[in-house]
Amino acid sequence: MDKRLAAGLAWLATIGWLAPLQAQDTTAVSPRVFSVGLSGQYGFIFAHTQDVENTRGARPWGVQATFVWQRTDAQAWNTCACYPRQGLLLGYYNYDSPVLGHSAKAAYFLEPTFRLTPRLSGLVRGTGGLAYLTNPYHPVRNPLNQSYSLPVSIYIAFGLGLNYQLTPRYRLNAQAVYEHISNGGMKEPNKGINYPMMSLGLEYALNPVAIPKRSRTTSQAVGPHSSWQWEAYGFASSRTPGFGQQRRYFIGGAGVLVRKRVGRIHAFNAGLEGYGDFASQERMRQDSIAGLSHWRVGLLAGHDFVLGRFLFSQQLGVYVFNEIPYFGRVYHRWGLTYALDDRWAVGFNLKAHRHVANFIELRLVRKLGQR
Repeated sequence: MDKRLAAGLAWLATIGWLAPLQAQDTTAVSPRVFSVGLSGQYGFIFAHTQDVENTRGARPWGVQATFVWQRTDAQAWNTCACYPRQGLLLGYYNYDSPVLGHSAKAAYFLEPTFRLTPRLSGLVRGTGGLAYLTNPYHPVRNPLNQSYSLPVSIYIAFGLGLNYQLTPRYRLNAQAVYEHISNGGMKEPNKGINYPMMSLGLEYALNPVAIPKRSRTTSQAVGPHSSWQWEAYGFASSRTPGFGQQRRYFIGGAGVLVRKRVGRIHAFNAGLEGYGDFASQERMRQDSIAGLSHWRVGLLAGHDFVLGRFLFSQQLGVYVFNEIPYFGRVYHRWGLTYALDDRWAVGFNLKAHRHVANFIELRLVRKLGQR
């Protein structure tokens, strides 16, 4: 492990053990809490394809600062049976590889937390933002980098962890996180960087934190939480036809979806979508492939985390019509949408085939009704 990272983690651990020795904070506890945190990360690069074998064995490390807002009031509990946290993070990563270089990232995260004991909480964190990378692919300066080709790319992460309340103001945080960086198919090469990480950090709350224990009630478990919902959506994106090309071509389509709420924060969904991929149409023209359609139709199903106005979805799809020869029949989608009101929502969605991102889209959703 890098000496600087080891020293940082030791510093966090020392503060964590000393924090309980402080005098008890007698300031009144607020239902809305703002915290700042500092953490260290250490992990490994997952060489998910032969093209990125030159990154195997790298041990990335990083430091990250977080700015966190949390609600602990009854209204927040009634929404999701959890105490939601959201915030911003700023981080620096050294990828321990001359091919990959370094990165700085800025992202938003949404983190439902669940009280396990008076001091211990479990958490699930979804993160999305941007990463600035120092050593993108270049045919002369860095021809070995098949992982990314743009200096600014999309950063997403999913983590599970624990928070331990040391004092009313200090909290230890430990997480296992799977992180991914790619440009969503905007420019090739774009195999992406995939790296599982362990994180250990310390947070300080500007006002004291207490996680109250609340029980489910009948009124919270029925009604909208068991409803069927229908919606239609349209989406748009663009990408280049292939490696080394600059011109971008439009991708766009629409779909319909039905969602079944099965609890406060869980729902299952199924849908049908179709779209035109004009980037693949151009690629087929360049490859002298004639007579094949650039339109696709797919069936998909998945799961949603329903967190107030936010919806985090994970879906697996299969093409029922697809003549484009460059991809398999199975694909997956990861999306985040925000409800503007009872009828409209906006968001973005990442579509991928196995471990390779296809495109990132912007999405507009029209809610059709529920029962």
